[in-house]
Amino acid sequence: MPIQAAYCVQLGRVLPITEARTEYLNQTQWSHFDFLCSTESCRAKGIKLAGINYQIHPSDNHRNPPHYRTYPGQKELHCSDCYLSHDFTQQLPGETPDEFKLRKARARLNDYVDEFNFTPPDELSVTIKKNTQPTKNASVSQQEKQGNISETPYSRYAKTTQLVRLVESYLDSRHKLSDTMFKKLPLKVEGSPIKYLYQYFYGIKKGIEYKKHCVYMGDAILTQTDKGLFFQFIETIWENQKPNSHKKLPIHLVISQDVLDAYRYRKALLDHIKTNTYTEKRFKIFFIPDKEDINPKTMQKDGEQYVYHLFNIKDLRLFCLFTYSYLKKKR
Repeated sequence: MPIQAAYCVQLGRVLPITEARTEYLNQTQWSHFDFLCSTESCRAKGIKLAGINYQIHPSDNHRNPPHYRTYPGQKELHCSDCYLSHDFTQQLPGETPDEFKLRKARARLNDYVDEFNFTPPDELSVTIKKNTQPTKNASVSQQEKQGNISETPYSRYAKTTQLVRLVESYLDSRHKLSDTMFKKLPLKVEGSPIKYLYQYFYGIKKGIEYKKHCVYMGDAILTQTDKGLFFQFIETIWENQKPNSHKKLPIHLVISQDVLDAYRYRKALLDHIKTNTYTEKRFKIFFIPDKEDINPKTMQKDGEQYVYHLFNIKDLRLFCLFTYSYLKKKR
């Protein structure tokens, strides 16, 4: 069963690993985080969890995904009221065969999301100061406040407002599950008729063609100026299952400097960009567009009408930057 959340001692709240990663990478000076079990009774016993790969910027290859796991050498057992104390490997009374198959598939994942809501969340509760001992009233992240709790010992209903958590779940399930099982993963999105995770992700060209209001994904080249971040999407040309070249698409994405300056996790984003030392900075991008930006725009260029798309990101919580895994190594 995935360990979907843990209590971070330094931050003083329960949070998923993707949120821990963002908080870690946004520090002025990176400092190690310590994690305890999210169940209060286990925290009181000091039961530790290990955070894995939360120090690494997001990458689309998903070979080193962030996740929680049992702390090496941990001798104390989880309390009886903790979902991690149960090991249900057989079909349970009242559980249908399809529910059992879904649960077994999810047990292979680092995390999963049942419901995604991208409406603006409330501000996080006040963070407990560093080195404060965990208490019954310890603050929690937005995910826990919105119901990321166990309905039964073997089934947890996970909500999130974090796009990056949803994207990591999508990449992890695509990497580990068969196509048949992947397409059975459920997802509820407020205001959307979709029922499954795969229905909410579209390559940017198909998303525009079908006018979908969902997560768009694609490869893009970044130009960074004092006015903000400017991306142009590209279509990769493959040869022998490897990227050989690309052609630029008339599809653009803009993040103004004002939006960037106001972003709480600006440092983490800019540090991620700096990790790409190539002159042509290519990234994998996931974002949810404004509905009005899905429609094409036109302009006159060299005496001809030019049709293009321009996506203006006004809320960086609806934008994710991932390292493009096919960059060739520099010699």
